[in-house]
Amino acid sequence: MELSFVDEETKEAEDQWLNCLVGYFLGRRPYFNHLKESLSRKWKLIRDLNLYTLENGFFLFKFSNPDECSRVIEDSSHNYGGRPLILQRWEPGISTEKQHLTEVPVWIHLPGLHLKFWSSHCLSQIASLIGKPLYMDTYTTEATRLNYARICVQVSAGQRLPDSIKLKSSTGEMVQRILYDWRPKACDTCCDFSHSTEECSFHLTKMPSQGKFEWRPVHKAVDPPRQQAPDPKKHQSSSKNPIESPANPHSNSHPLDLHRGSRYQAEERELQHPSSNLIYM
Repeated sequence: MELSFVDEETKEAEDQWLNCLVGYFLGRRPYFNHLKESLSRKWKLIRDLNLYTLENGFFLFKFSNPDECSRVIEDSSHNYGGRPLILQRWEPGISTEKQHLTEVPVWIHLPGLHLKFWSSHCLSQIASLIGKPLYMDTYTTEATRLNYARICVQVSAGQRLPDSIKLKSSTGEMVQRILYDWRPKACDTCCDFSHSTEECSFHLTKMPSQGKFEWRPVHKAVDPPRQQAPDPKKHQSSSKNPIESPANPHSNSHPLDLHRGSRYQAEERELQHPSSNLIYM
């Protein structure tokens, strides 16, 4: 079945979402109520901000003031709790599929940085060892908070993020620690920051549709015991004619006498064991 609409029929619904932004967060999804209050303060909004949830972890931010909506989307830095917020303006036909991200901004801290390195040039050189320097926060730029420097850098998927670096100068060498507001984790299959390895569509197609594979021991079939081959020597000795055998006590007797003797022995056994099923005629 198929149903078609013309622009005039959908215009009324589209107009109420014109002052909206659509976005999602990298990493763990934040709490709904805390997110609304935090972003209203961070964006310094005067009018109300309405927040809605969409599929695939997306949020819809509806602004009461269209000027505030434009100011927020034009801001180059969008983050929450040190994690990037991927934002775009809502428009008809917008997709809620996450973009392919191979680079993301990350805030780094340089605790206890020596004062001789506290300059735009030195800070930029230090940040270049981790990624591409983007900007510094206000306290670092104005040098009003000297216990640590905070810089935003852009890192690539698959890139190693060091925990420390060595800084050398004419006065010696020191090890500078590096802290991260948030460590991005890219998909190991396609090197994408927008999803984890477990959520990767390519990875899921490689998984079995039902159950799990497991190794089980294979029980070998036990062959029946082989019959021992007869000893040729014993076979040869038993196949000799009893008449010619020197060990036979009846070697000098007539063959008929031997036959009669065996018959008599059988009849004697029959008398001793009446239940025997041997019948002699």
